[in-house]
Amino acid sequence: MDDDDLLTAEDASEYLKERGISHTVSTLAKLRCLGDGPLFLRCGRSIRYRRHRLDEYAKQRTVELSSTAAQPQLEPQRAC
Repeated sequence: MDDDDLLTAEDASEYLKERGISHTVSTLAKLRCLGDGPLFLRCGRSIRYRRHRLDEYAKQRTVELSSTAAQPQLEPQRAC
């Protein structure tokens, strides 16, 4: 598959799910209305997503935790 492949909203939802982002078709539609979410193309009445734009969106929404950030910080204990 090519990075410029055009995916339907259903395919885009599955593609994002494989990358750890659980967006349903209706969530993608709501994000489009809000001006948020992955960039998309309107082809007549159809909505299409480019694979590389979905990859960019997934990367933006992925947070890498460092070993220190993953550990909770405890406050020092005080004597009563």
